[in-house]
Amino acid sequence: AGIVLGLAGLAKLPGLLVAPVCALLVLAHSAPWRTRSAYLACVAAPAFLVVAPWFWAFFASYGTLLPNFAAPSAELAARFPMVAASIAKPWHFYATKLAVVQPLLVVGVAGFAWKRPRGERRSVESWALFAWLALLIACWTYLGATSFSFQLRYLTPLTPALYLLPLALPAWYRAPSAFRLRSAAALAIAWATLGALPYLINGRPDEFVGFAEAIGLVRF
Repeated sequence: AGIVLGLAGLAKLPGLLVAPVCALLVLAHSAPWRTRSAYLACVAAPAFLVVAPWFWAFFASYGTLLPNFAAPSAELAARFPMVAASIAKPWHFYATKLAVVQPLLVVGVAGFAWKRPRGERRSVESWALFAWLALLIACWTYLGATSFSFQLRYLTPLTPALYLLPLALPAWYRAPSAFRLRSAAALAIAWATLGALPYLINGRPDEFVGFAEAIGLVRF
């Protein structure tokens, strides 16, 4: 797991944002503290060994640990309308656009927050998946509002959590709520599929436009 996490970071730095979620899963385990610490070290050490040489080489070359110089400049925005449009997005772009493009986000978060029967607790897995979604959306919202542009593709590392969160909810397996939750998830996936079909057919490279935007219900 540590090697995979490190490779994810090398492929795309935002992949490392999953690290706190991995730590939460390990620390929430029911094993003794010493065992949990050993599990955490077994993930953290290989991940560090994989990514550390890249950070060292990057710092030696550019004098910084993160590519903050990749933020779009005013000159770049003036030359390319798409860059200017991505900078001008509202601060809530990631949360609202993702909810419109893939309503499964709303289904999962609503199911997570919904009132539960007395005595029923949220699973550790659901907490970790919710934290995964919240962490990535919060981080990219902050970066978009302070320096970087808003582009939906930055949220790619949260895709697994988006689809797994409903499955981690106890309501998914408990009648009669199971039927309602599963039906809502199926409708959300169908809605997202309608928005994705033009891209599968035409292969347009521009910013993803969901079904709601395509028919004029919302605009970003």
